[in-house]
Amino acid sequence: MLKWDQKYSVNIDKFDRAHEELFALINDMSDTMTSDSDRDKMVADAKNLRRFLQIHFVREERLMADFEVINRDEHKNVHDGVYKRIEEALSRLRENKTGAMTEMVSFLKDWLPDHIVKMDMQYGRVVYARTANAPESQRIPTR
Repeated sequence: MLKWDQKYSVNIDKFDRAHEELFALINDMSDTMTSDSDRDKMVADAKNLRRFLQIHFVREERLMADFEVINRDEHKNVHDGVYKRIEEALSRLRENKTGAMTEMVSFLKDWLPDHIVKMDMQYGRVVYARTANAPESQRIPTR
């Protein structure tokens, strides 16, 4: 089970809330699997996660472009890869291969916390350093 903790904070409230929601969605998917729910419930959970990630990834990528975060292309490629994995798992799940859900949830449980710490916190630091909230000594001028 994933547990949200402040150590995953990127110091941008709307993204922290989204990450916390992603933790909950992944936990819901895990619960669906362990409760022997039917394939339709698994598909619905996976579609819900896919929709949420699609919106979240676009928002992160816009923010990174707006703040000219250096590794934004690499970050987008990672997002694209995760989205592709979810699409493939959904396709397999529709073919009644419920092991696809197990694989996807296992992957996401490992990937999300690691991604937040290694990649998302980078944009969090850049955005923070370019805002009025940052102490003058830590501010990075925009453009």
